[in-house]
Amino acid sequence: MPERMCIACRKKAPPESLFRMVAGPGGEVYAELDSRLPGRGAYCCFRAECLNRALAPGNLARALRSEITAPAADEIAASLCSLLGRRIEGLLGAAWRKKVVSAGRDAALRAARPGGVGRLFLAEDLAAGSREEVLKRASLGDESASPAELKMTMERVGAVFGGRPVGVFFLADASLAETVALRSSQVSALAPA
Repeated sequence: MPERMCIACRKKAPPESLFRMVAGPGGEVYAELDSRLPGRGAYCCFRAECLNRALAPGNLARALRSEITAPAADEIAASLCSLLGRRIEGLLGAAWRKKVVSAGRDAALRAARPGGVGRLFLAEDLAAGSREEVLKRASLGDESASPAELKMTMERVGAVFGGRPVGVFFLADASLAETVALRSSQVSALAPA
């Protein structure tokens, strides 16, 4: 698998662990997830400190070998969070169509069997009491399969699943679950503290 290097911290990582910035014809900068835009690109980690360092005066222009109008870090972060949110929604929609989602606290906890394949997810606005109960009940099972925090509201998750708000769900496809957890952690890493 090819690796790319973050222009800020110089660490190498697989392409899905980084995002790419590209200069447009007018010197504007675009951020993307899939390396589809034409032109020379510069890769960066999904960490606010790497993004800030990459956008420091001259760094991005040097990496892109182009005259650019350096964007503000919060503009790039907001654009990436939007891209990641749409990607997560698409993945969850695919999981729903594949019928590998158990939505709702009780259904999700029943589906999350120790040693089973998949992962529990918790919406960001899940009530504290429900969150505590799910974490307590999930800790009785497989310790390595702790619930992942999803950077989406219950309302948004429910809309993807075609109905009422959903705060807890289990995704029984290991590959999809891993990708959703990765993309959600990338949103968290970019979000302001």
